[in-house]
Amino acid sequence: MTVLSCATPEKMGVHSEWIINLIKKMSKWEYLHQFSIVRHSQVIATGCFAPYSKADKHHLFSGTKTMTSFALGLLYDRGIVGLDDKVLKFFPEIQVSDDKWERMTIRHLLTMSSGHAICPMLSAYNTVKSHDFVKIFFEAPLKYEPGEFFVYNTCATYIISEIIKRSSNKDMADWLQEEIFSEMGIKDVSFLRVDNGVPVGGVGGFIRHDDWTKFNLLLLNYGKYDGKQLISEEYMRMASSKQIDNSHNPGDSMNWKIGYGFQIWMNELDGFRADGAYGQYALCFPKLDLLFMINSGTAEMGKLGELIASEFVSKLSPDDTELPENPQAYNELQQLCAALKIPVLSEEVNDASLIGKQSFKCDFKGIKRIDFNGRNSVKITLNDERVIAWQIGSCEYVINEFYDLENNKRKYAIAGHYLESGDFEIVAFDLNSVYRITYLCKIDGDKLRIKRDIKLTLLNGNWDRELEGELIS
Repeated sequence: MTVLSCATPEKMGVHSEWIINLIKKMSKWEYLHQFSIVRHSQVIATGCFAPYSKADKHHLFSGTKTMTSFALGLLYDRGIVGLDDKVLKFFPEIQVSDDKWERMTIRHLLTMSSGHAICPMLSAYNTVKSHDFVKIFFEAPLKYEPGEFFVYNTCATYIISEIIKRSSNKDMADWLQEEIFSEMGIKDVSFLRVDNGVPVGGVGGFIRHDDWTKFNLLLLNYGKYDGKQLISEEYMRMASSKQIDNSHNPGDSMNWKIGYGFQIWMNELDGFRADGAYGQYALCFPKLDLLFMINSGTAEMGKLGELIASEFVSKLSPDDTELPENPQAYNELQQLCAALKIPVLSEEVNDASLIGKQSFKCDFKGIKRIDFNGRNSVKITLNDERVIAWQIGSCEYVINEFYDLENNKRKYAIAGHYLESGDFEIVAFDLNSVYRITYLCKIDGDKLRIKRDIKLTLLNGNWDRELEGELIS
């Protein structure tokens, strides 16, 4: 089964009206990107909030950790590593003075109980590629005995990624591609890597929504996909069950405190989940044979999970049977899913003369010139003469593909509108990630000031000051 099969909700024992009501409530959330509901391996509802599209890969953030766990499971199944192998065994270059290090195992890395009091990577998230995280991990002191205390630790996941590479001469991406993605018809997954080429493991996985949905059918079904066991049921049942208490863990939901497996969170209603920052959810409920997938850019991700549980999952039962078809409700559901979109910008004033054809010279992070062509386009000229051109929708979003200041290919949906202040605000959605970035453009005589604002900052550093420019006469 390389393509996900679809069925009506009623065929899978679900009322279409339940999904309609949930989508209407989710649509009020800031900001949902994509969702799918799968029951008995059949997609019963799916949709994208335009301008997001299933054609684009989406950043999983810490959902990548679950992929890393699966890759480690492949090595475990082959006897290449054991869960109680000592971590230091794989790092002979490391010298330690605290004997707690000698008792740290792969199991402790998987369960976020390495003994650190804080994630050693925390101060380096926004420059993740350029750090030596082996050095950072082993230089951070251990406060607790390994296995004693849960502390969420992305750096520990990177060490798992390093162990995969060091023990097998193949990295986690290779293992996943050869043993899982190829079997599932998944062809285009990418991973953020540090400068030595090793995938970060704890963040930085990019995958299309439908492929991420297929991948998590492995999680729901304990390693089995389309009748084939790709990862042992033994490993997957350990990974998806409570291995350590995390009741002390902070968060806006009890779902952060129910327990933790091998890079997998325990969830209410007898569930578990892969989980990435800002609401990258794969919510699994095995007793219901239900998978609920979400990609989003919300700061209230815990509350989003609670909404899905209370408004939909709690209504289902393992004993649900096929219901009579309801063509009217199903048609309404289909139309609702097809019409989903992020709300357009409102125009607060309507004075198209506020920004005309104006050019400004700058000296800011490699930018030397900015040219406005009215409200509908802006051209940014860099010191190396490269040009970044944006087409700006008039309140509606226009899709732009370009190379950014670091020469990385990006895909943004961009719109602009005038505010009551007379300033021009540009809003840009990163279509491969979660970010909604606003650029407030203020023109005062012959001066230009642009202030960038971004609410979700993980792996996206902020400008340290405003961009300033001077009108070119």
